[in-house]
Amino acid sequence: MSVWMAAGYYSNANLALLNRIPSTVGSVLEVGCGAGALARCLKARLPGVRYVGCERESTVAAAAEEAGIDHLLLGDVEQLYDQIQALGPYDCIIYGNVLEHLIEPEALLERHCSLLSEGGLILASIPNAQHWSMLVNLIRGTFPRADSGLFDRTHLRWFTRRDILNLLEQLRLVPLEVSGQCLGTQQESEALAQGLAPLLPSMGVDSATLRENLAPLQWVVRASFVQPRPLHLDCIGLSPQTQAGMAHVRMLQPLEALCRQPGVTGRFSDQGLQLLDASVVADRVLIWQRPTLAFPEALEKLRFLIARGYVVVVEYDDDPNFWPEIASHQYLTFRGVHAIQVSTPDIALIVREHNPEVAVFANAVPELPLLPPQRPREQPQPVSLFFAALNRQADWEPYLDVLRQCLIDFKTELRLDIVHDHALDQALNVPNKTFSPTLPYSAYCERMSRADLVWMPLLDTPFNRKKSDLKFLEAAARGLVAVASKTVYSTVIEDEVTGCLFESPEDLYAILRNLIQNPHKRRQIGDQARAWVGQHRLQSMQIEARERWYRDLCARRAQLTDQIYQRVPELMP
Repeated sequence: MSVWMAAGYYSNANLALLNRIPSTVGSVLEVGCGAGALARCLKARLPGVRYVGCERESTVAAAAEEAGIDHLLLGDVEQLYDQIQALGPYDCIIYGNVLEHLIEPEALLERHCSLLSEGGLILASIPNAQHWSMLVNLIRGTFPRADSGLFDRTHLRWFTRRDILNLLEQLRLVPLEVSGQCLGTQQESEALAQGLAPLLPSMGVDSATLRENLAPLQWVVRASFVQPRPLHLDCIGLSPQTQAGMAHVRMLQPLEALCRQPGVTGRFSDQGLQLLDASVVADRVLIWQRPTLAFPEALEKLRFLIARGYVVVVEYDDDPNFWPEIASHQYLTFRGVHAIQVSTPDIALIVREHNPEVAVFANAVPELPLLPPQRPREQPQPVSLFFAALNRQADWEPYLDVLRQCLIDFKTELRLDIVHDHALDQALNVPNKTFSPTLPYSAYCERMSRADLVWMPLLDTPFNRKKSDLKFLEAAARGLVAVASKTVYSTVIEDEVTGCLFESPEDLYAILRNLIQNPHKRRQIGDQARAWVGQHRLQSMQIEARERWYRDLCARRAQLTDQIYQRVPELMP
């Protein structure tokens, strides 16, 4: 790499590459790791991954080690094969805008491919030499030079999409994906394609292919020696706008992680969904979040899905017995589908009475936020207590008086930040509180991250016992202290170690007073909670099990369909 590169070149993570690294990798080699931005982001998702980085520029190497790279190799990668080999094999080898800078990229790739583990991936981003701006400049008789980008003065090699495919074929690699990454609108590439259209037939060039190749600024490539069987996941869920946490945590985040796996594709909709055409060769699964399937209208939908070759999986993360509509329709929601996935063992026990094919996938967070937990400022600031919930008045009402007393007694040291719950805001007549209406999920998470403590009251009721520990995970991942009821949270929080548990109003007062007065304890508990989440409840830790389960369901689809017909004869074609 050249010292002519702009400083940001080394410190920016390539998200197109990051979001294509499978959640199941155990070892990564990044060629041209820069300051370690990609490593830092990946370690937030996969703390246990073994990361090897190669970097030529010693000026950015120190930052790379701080970012979490386990083994940093300094020097020209074309001269480092022995050191790289000694640290292999690798599940994923990454070249982020690197191959174009090498003297012999083909020879380097051939050597590195021998270091891939079984099923390992080559992942690269490569500037597109057929980009419209390149052709326009050549037609004008110019070839600009720049410090970065397509016309980087340090580029030694140039690749079109066809060149990339030929190279993969030469290496006997299967091109799992060659995706174009466009910047801005495609007006310029379309205009050039239209202008060249009269000349294309004489050159034997297809106009549609040309349009596809002119627009991308770079190509993102995933390749392997193994071609996995295609698995497609169609997901219908709750609205991410109105049911933000449930849609994101139970559907969107797992789907995003699954689609990083080779061979897996997926789509999500909170409206209708265009199903895969029958001619598409792929195992197909429909994941349906919290439906209430009713006789007789649901029968037609289920028959149609079964006829189209789908495995139908219901996603359920609530107490089914709380919803009388499910029982009134003879539990068709569970009996009429191939399988069910739930968030807790308690829910699994209920739905197994109606369908034995049940998997438990506990709630998890996609990553530990990259920013460290907030630390006390030099100037004294009030401790922020965060509360966000819907329909929880019965849970917080027994603690209302003591919470109000706490806010009065520590009026300059404690501030309550309420989101969603207007009733609690109205019930507390104190100045040291703020209120916000319902927020989008990303804004809710950002608002929570500003806090020090997160209050989580739950009464001990049959309905509450079926709830998950998601709010603790969201808080702990940000290094915040959960102040929580023993209901639900005693199974995950170690009291005074990863959070603080209360059973009575007097407990709550004593805990808040202690945490307000002891910033060191807040920091210690928050750090321990964050570490616990990183060790036990990241999304990446269950992706292999999820994919394996979906593929196994597809392999047993005929058998599972027969079991549906036995439970619900009305569904037989």
